[in-house]
Amino acid sequence: MDCVESIVVLSEYHDGALDELSAAQVREHLLICIECHGIFRDLEVIITQASVLRDAPGLAFPDETVIWQRMSFIKRAG
Repeated sequence: MDCVESIVVLSEYHDGALDELSAAQVREHLLICIECHGIFRDLEVIITQASVLRDAPGLAFPDETVIWQRMSFIKRAG
């Protein structure tokens, strides 16, 4: 597995969504590639921080449906 292939599936690897062979290939690549290993660590930090922020009291998140509706309206108007 090369860097491009590895980066494409890092999120799925993190989530445990890859089949065993693919997961083993990513795991092996991360052991030998410092750059991809760093990207994976960054992904873990981002996911962890997003979870912390989502669970934090007092933070209001926008309604995703409303955001998509607004984007659709802007696209049609533009």
